[in-house]
Amino acid sequence: MPNKSNFSEKNLVRGIKAGEEWAFRTSFDLYYNRLLRFAVSYVKDVDLAEDIVQDTFVLLWEYRLSLEDSTPNLLPFLTQVAKLKMLNSMEKKRRRYNIQQQLFSRNLRQVELDTHTLRTLSISSIYLSEIEHVVADTLALVPDKTRTIFNLSREQGFSNKEIAAQLEKTEKTVEYHISKVLKLYDLDYPTTSKWPWFYSAVKKKHFLFRGKARSRNNHLLAGEYVVQFISRNPRNVS
Repeated sequence: MPNKSNFSEKNLVRGIKAGEEWAFRTSFDLYYNRLLRFAVSYVKDVDLAEDIVQDTFVLLWEYRLSLEDSTPNLLPFLTQVAKLKMLNSMEKKRRRYNIQQQLFSRNLRQVELDTHTLRTLSISSIYLSEIEHVVADTLALVPDKTRTIFNLSREQGFSNKEIAAQLEKTEKTVEYHISKVLKLYDLDYPTTSKWPWFYSAVKKKHFLFRGKARSRNNHLLAGEYVVQFISRNPRNVS
């Protein structure tokens, strides 16, 4: 190790290039704090800045053979290495923030859409969805022949006489299949549902039990009746 009187940046560069530990340690003591202040001023994170500066000195040692003997000062070299590492770190952070912003914007749009949908949604249409499930669940439990006859009656509005002629059945047979669905509903839903009041209300107004052809208005009428039923019988809702 040279005397302090003989110390110079040129000797420091030569010592590092030659693999001299004293030269590396001296450069670390001289420039670490200056580089750390420089890094902290941009990355705004002390721990990250320390990692960057430490990596800078690691690169200095790993690539020491690439140093030119004519290099007048190590600080510009170290500052450039630290700058590149800082830029790389900040670019990663920018990409991460961009992804987070996209996710936030997407989630925000979904919340706004859900909020708008909920604000414009009528109570009747909420119950309408449940009514549709009631109808579908009931019809799913009957044989195809019964379902066909029932749909011809309630979905398409054919009379029992017209259905009997179309399927070459007697009117009594048609009535039997229709009553099978209605009886199944009476036996199943009021006892198994946690909302028996709901199905009782639907039964009174829904087209399924009124013998009328299916229509959107009939569905909405049933939904509105449920709302009225709730308002008149709040204790039945639990």
